[in-house]
Amino acid sequence: MVKVSILIPVYNTEKYLEKCLSSVENQTLTEIEIICINDGSKDNSLDIIKKHQSIDPRIKIVDKEHTGYGHSMNQGLKTAVGEYIGIVESDDFADEGMFEYLYRTARENDAEIVKSNYWHHYGEGSDGYCEMLEGCPYDKVISLEEAPQIFFKNTNLWSSIYRRDFLLENEIWFNETPGAAYQDVAFTLKTLACASRVYLVNEAFLHYRMDNAGSSINSKEKVYCDCDEFAEMWRFLNERHELKEKVKYLLPRTMLRIYKWNYHRIHERFRKDFLQRVLSEFQELHKNGLLCREYWDEESWHDLQRMMQTPARINYEKYSLQQKSRLLQTGLLVELNTFSDIFLFGAGKVGKEVLGWLQKHNISVAGVLVSDPSDNPQKIMDVSVCSLLEIKPRKDRAVIVALTESSQYDILSKLNQIGWSNIITADADFRRCLRYQR
Repeated sequence: MVKVSILIPVYNTEKYLEKCLSSVENQTLTEIEIICINDGSKDNSLDIIKKHQSIDPRIKIVDKEHTGYGHSMNQGLKTAVGEYIGIVESDDFADEGMFEYLYRTARENDAEIVKSNYWHHYGEGSDGYCEMLEGCPYDKVISLEEAPQIFFKNTNLWSSIYRRDFLLENEIWFNETPGAAYQDVAFTLKTLACASRVYLVNEAFLHYRMDNAGSSINSKEKVYCDCDEFAEMWRFLNERHELKEKVKYLLPRTMLRIYKWNYHRIHERFRKDFLQRVLSEFQELHKNGLLCREYWDEESWHDLQRMMQTPARINYEKYSLQQKSRLLQTGLLVELNTFSDIFLFGAGKVGKEVLGWLQKHNISVAGVLVSDPSDNPQKIMDVSVCSLLEIKPRKDRAVIVALTESSQYDILSKLNQIGWSNIITADADFRRCLRYQR
């Protein structure tokens, strides 16, 4: 009898695969099957699996085209015959006693799920213990009703085992979204929502690799994957009325926790659009009465309220900028008109932006000053470019320094040294107002 089917999804991980496979083959629990799902790897991953299979007949290979993690995992679940299901990512590795310990614990407590903590692996000899289940009750059978805090913890699935008939009876499958990542989110939440017998252990066995630059956690382009996972979770609940009543107030708090993490993970250029997506989802949850205060801790509820006020805050900041821009424009135009000559220092992007604003408001610019004219065009926007040292400072002349902040300080010092007294710095706030005024 196969006690545990260990699924290993594989995609271009030849660098780490030997260690992963060896750690699973050397488990002290011998009644296992090792199902390697090769998701169209283009490196030598498949050859490595076949080499191990020739030595260990417990290895089964599912070789398929590249269709994504969710599809791979579902193919593995359909192939498995074990009493329990375990999962090890192909760039991670497990302590040799992991599955014997988890299986024995599951059988002794008739558990549908056994979850453990894990190790962060930063490189050889530098693993750190990660207590992802901190604050949850250990060493006793629990359910979501008894310990709702388990719903707010890390959604990883590779430090656990799941009874296979429990997964099949509840039709728990992975979300098949090609090219996506983080497809453990909906799967984990489905299992916790459906389970009546969950057992948590404080021990850690799985070594989660943090030094793999190719890991999906480092993919900044995968912006909306978590949104897709929660859409799948709501679909799952909408087809199961009793289950939805059980977790409908818990799920939004989990959504916010993961969305906050994702916001800081993704590239800055995606954050505004991602925030708009998140706001629309939470506005819909609010409209449907699913944001219930009693299910939130104080910190999370405060974060939620701040986020829900974002549109009002944006409007306020827009109004503030508008007001500041009017004051800046009025005051600056009055001041500039007191000088006989206006010069601009800076021929780059910032300088052109400021020059365009000055020309828009009919402020005559006598010249664009630069440190080295030979590195610049003769004219910028019909204004002559000349050396800073060619222009004699006078009390009726002013110079506007139009550079990024990191470059301004050296030039300010230089301007002071050669005798300029009327210096206006086009700092970030100054330029923000100019952009808004346009």
